[in-house]
Amino acid sequence: MNHTRPYLPTAAWFVLAAICLLGGSTGCTRGYYRHWADDEVYQLLGRVDCDPRWELPRYTIDVPEEARFYDPANPDFEPRPPDDPTAHKYMICVEGMHGYPCWDQNGVVSTVENVSWQYFLPTSQTGRLVLDRDAAVQLALVQSRDYQTNLEELYLSALDVTFERFRFDYQFFGGNATNFTTEGPVAGGDSTLVNSGLPGPGTIQARKLYAAGGELIAGMANSIVWEFSGENTFSANSLLNFSFVQPLLRFGGRARVLERLTVSERALLSNVRAMYRFNQAFYLDIVTGRQSTGGPSRRGGFLGGAGLEGFSGVGGGGFGRIGGGNAGGAGTGAGGGAGAQQAGGYIGLLQDQLNIRNQEANVTGLRDSLAQLEAAHDAGRIDRFQVDLARQALYNAQSILLSRKAAYQGTLDGFKIDLGIPPDIDVLVQDPMLVPFELLDPALTRIQDELSDLLDTMRNPPAGAGLGYLEARLARAREIRSRVAGHLALVEGDLDKLDDNVSARRKALGQLAGRREIRGGGSNQTAYSVKDFNHRVGALHNDYEALVQRFDETSSQLEYFGITGDFEAERRRLLIVLTNLSGELTELGLVQARTRLDTVSLIDVELDSREALEIARNYRVDWMNARSAVVDSWRLIEFNANPLLSGLNVRIDGDLGTTNDNLLGFRGSNGRLSMGLEFDAPLTRLAERNQYRQALIEYQQARRGYMNYVDNVNRGLRATLRTVELNQLNFELRRAAVLVAINQVLLTRLRLTEPPKPGETTQFSVTTARDLVDALDRLLQVQNDFLSVWVNYEVVRMGLDYDLGTMQLDDHGLWIDPGPITSQNYSKGGSDLIEPDILPLDAPIDDLDPAGLGDPNRGNSDEWIAPPPGAPEEMDNDDGTVSDPKRLPRLPGPDPTRGFESSTEAQGEADVEAYPNE
Repeated sequence: MNHTRPYLPTAAWFVLAAICLLGGSTGCTRGYYRHWADDEVYQLLGRVDCDPRWELPRYTIDVPEEARFYDPANPDFEPRPPDDPTAHKYMICVEGMHGYPCWDQNGVVSTVENVSWQYFLPTSQTGRLVLDRDAAVQLALVQSRDYQTNLEELYLSALDVTFERFRFDYQFFGGNATNFTTEGPVAGGDSTLVNSGLPGPGTIQARKLYAAGGELIAGMANSIVWEFSGENTFSANSLLNFSFVQPLLRFGGRARVLERLTVSERALLSNVRAMYRFNQAFYLDIVTGRQSTGGPSRRGGFLGGAGLEGFSGVGGGGFGRIGGGNAGGAGTGAGGGAGAQQAGGYIGLLQDQLNIRNQEANVTGLRDSLAQLEAAHDAGRIDRFQVDLARQALYNAQSILLSRKAAYQGTLDGFKIDLGIPPDIDVLVQDPMLVPFELLDPALTRIQDELSDLLDTMRNPPAGAGLGYLEARLARAREIRSRVAGHLALVEGDLDKLDDNVSARRKALGQLAGRREIRGGGSNQTAYSVKDFNHRVGALHNDYEALVQRFDETSSQLEYFGITGDFEAERRRLLIVLTNLSGELTELGLVQARTRLDTVSLIDVELDSREALEIARNYRVDWMNARSAVVDSWRLIEFNANPLLSGLNVRIDGDLGTTNDNLLGFRGSNGRLSMGLEFDAPLTRLAERNQYRQALIEYQQARRGYMNYVDNVNRGLRATLRTVELNQLNFELRRAAVLVAINQVLLTRLRLTEPPKPGETTQFSVTTARDLVDALDRLLQVQNDFLSVWVNYEVVRMGLDYDLGTMQLDDHGLWIDPGPITSQNYSKGGSDLIEPDILPLDAPIDDLDPAGLGDPNRGNSDEWIAPPPGAPEEMDNDDGTVSDPKRLPRLPGPDPTRGFESSTEAQGEADVEAYPNE
């Protein structure tokens, strides 16, 4: 049998190699696509967050170099992280097959943590990380893994929008397929080389999706064939073709076609707002321990798809039962009991520190009291049982102090993890925020401890001690005396601060005294009495001056104290002077505590619940998202009603080919044009029916969910304002309780120093020690209660600013304290930032159906119903109020039910006038 041997000319080999080289191009680099995505996302977000109501300054997902999770490697060629040795075997060989051999071509790292991150920490010279409130927040913004995750979630949400926009862009495709085929003699014995365009009908193809659902596909295809058997024939042809399909009913129309893009765009806006609110919640979480609300929530990208692929139009957010938006929630106030709830976060650590200092002061007071009781026992004025009772109380207090310090370290370790740093980092929490509540200066406590130690050495001198031992103790006592003299000046400064704050305190007390619950006898009115406050201020000055006189006498005794004669006699004489000095030092601490106690005040919060709800309606970005979510659910009714229609499509196809093996020789004689209608009767629509019914139900659920959201916001604000009012009243009660406790300690201590009256026994009462211990314990308790009320008030005030939606952060993510929170602060300014609360369920009929014709495709039950004659133009809002939907909401006027407030101010002014000089 004769056959032609396949032959491939040199030119054909050259053409084949060139085509394969071009066809084998892998496109642009990984880095190019990464930077392209970043540029597009940042430009998109820049346009969305330019509104001052939810602006995100300097947004980026780039991790700063000082972050613990910073990755210094090339993100496009990441080295392999450390792997489990047993699991790693399956990357080398799996089921007897060798794995990919180049897993380690980018290198291998021994840790996923940035090894140099600790070098950027602002540590002190001793290696400790010193954190105040602002430094803690700024550190968390860099190191928090949760914060970075929310930034990236917003980025991914914007990435979905880019794909949904891309669906409506002109999309170009191009490709090539080159095949060489040779056949044996039996099969036919020919050889061909075919070069043709890909994909499908065109080497170059353009596609375009239109808003109404029309889709255009246009392309150009060519084919070149060399046949090397026989006469080595050659043929070439090109084809221009297009296809356009326009759905007229089913799967057509803007309500259906644009829904995915609309959802993604609105979801991005919602996520920008959510990120703005998350920044505020994150600050609250770090500073107060209030848990952050949900941040951005991506609605696309399910199952690895791009954009909103998988969008069904029903279920959570249109993705079956997957995902779903988060409208946000409302915070609630907290507090109760004699004091208030313990704070969390950074302020909670400060509160724990001050509670520990109060416990240390209690231990110091018990030690000093024990020393006085032992001196009384030595003098035969008290029995050993009472001394042992005080000693047992001291041991218990020391045990509690050790427990609180250990608990504080555990809380601090948890706070470090919240910041994003390991718990073994040495951190010092230090902030002046609670310094006003250090009723006893820590320096004074240290002086008391030193003096107590000195008294112990005087009462129990070592064997063989002589007059030289007493001389050394006397020198030490004189040094302590000089430090006490310096502390007298500090207390005088505290008195000056109190004098400067007297007017504000009188005004605040007058307002509280005029409240209805106080005037009605529901609480002790003396705690809010301006008269009693004036008396306390005067008594403080008198007590301070008397104390200075007694201290001068004791100081003079120490200055001119001479040690001569018998050791035991001189020891007892010096012990008496030092015991007097210890008592005066205790009294000085109590005077300071009383002074600082009356200096502390609360920042004014005066708002009723209706005003608060209206402010929140106007300013809260999550409320805006909640309104938007209802409309999203409402739109899905139309989206799912569309597939119930008949299918009716207009289709136009055409092509134009070449002749005579000329790739550019297009001729009309070699063309085709086809036009037609495609009809699909609605015979099987059960699945579509179910989706439509589900959309109707879910819209009603969304309406109820929005009402529930508004009610919860309202409930949260009302609870917060109740907590504010409770704390305002409770603060003065706790202040009064501290004053009583201080006086009790002072009285029980004076009993130990005053001599017996003529004709009375020299013995102390059998309850003297117990009374002293109980007084110190009560002082500790009410001090902590007083602190907890103030801290809770500040935490609630900060949370109220957040719940109202008026919270502002500076460019560093730090809270801008608004100061007093009153309705006057929000009645003006910001009206340009208010959005109307208009929903499909309460919008005017004319706005939804301008022609007033209704929808001819709807049944009778869905027809528009005209309002009855004389119906008001205002529409019912979801909170029971009425408003004109064409106007922006305004803050309500004065509440007539709060008329007692005017009497509050009048009562305060009357009290001040009644006692102007007291």
